[in-house]
Amino acid sequence: MGNRHAVVLVQRRAQVRQAVEESQRCFVVLTGVLTIGVTPIKFPTGEDGSLNPDLQIVVNGIAFQNNFGGSAGLSFPSASGSSGVDVSHLLRPALQGRT
Repeated sequence: MGNRHAVVLVQRRAQVRQAVEESQRCFVVLTGVLTIGVTPIKFPTGEDGSLNPDLQIVVNGIAFQNNFGGSAGLSFPSASGSSGVDVSHLLRPALQGRT
């Protein structure tokens, strides 16, 4: 009876080992397929991909870039919390109150 249990245990270990090896092969193949298939995907990472191109501030930034070179930079002065800092005087009156 003891030999029978040993044989069953060895067979189960072999089955587990085979299953692990098959899953490792599948993982390698899947990784290769995804690597080849995902590389052509492109995401916009600059300001041009995250801002509405119709906004006046974007139009102005592009015009600045075309006139002076470099990349357009946007800054939005703000203060939050209980800092007591008022930055509204930094904005032109025409822009105050806009979000």
